[in-house]
Amino acid sequence: MKSKVMILVVFICFSLVPVVEANTFGDTGLLTIPTADILATQDLNLSYQRKGSGDLIGLNYGFNDKVQVGANFDWPAGLDNGGAVYPSVKVNLLEENQEFKPALSLGFVDREYYLVASKDTSLAGIRGHLGVFDDQYQGTRGFIGASKVLNPVTISTGSNNLELPVTTVMGEYNRGLNLGAKFAFNQYISADLGLVDMMDDTELTLGVNFTNKF
Repeated sequence: MKSKVMILVVFICFSLVPVVEANTFGDTGLLTIPTADILATQDLNLSYQRKGSGDLIGLNYGFNDKVQVGANFDWPAGLDNGGAVYPSVKVNLLEENQEFKPALSLGFVDREYYLVASKDTSLAGIRGHLGVFDDQYQGTRGFIGASKVLNPVTISTGSNNLELPVTTVMGEYNRGLNLGAKFAFNQYISADLGLVDMMDDTELTLGVNFTNKF
């Protein structure tokens, strides 16, 4: 019941707030950048992201433990009228270990290629992400991010207890400073929200992810 209420609140926000930035990396990305993480084998992730010019739908599939394939398209223009469809592939090149070696993945979305490394740190359980985009139109640029998973928090209000979902807080720099959070209601459903380009023209980004094994 609590999860349904939280999801309803997110969808109400979708209907009220104009959003311009969208995550094209699904459940294995932060707000606007990828991580080196790969979906588990046979996991299918469906993502919905609100943006100003039209909603963005993403499909990603864990082909095996090294390869993730998928596509993104604008809704509804991506299905007809010559709308844009963006194929994507992510390949894990190195697996992370507990010492110094990070996970390393190479991927692309449409015409934008990227290389990204992700590593758990000993600093308050923070996971770091560092990478570079190469785009034929905008050239090469770097990005950096950090994420931290928070344990479920129970808020007591008299005789009632409200348990918040497992929350991942996220920060990144990708042509601007972005901050947000992802809420995992259960193993299948999560939602994310964030503030994009906080140093210039701040906008809100909102998304929902559905994951199941096929």
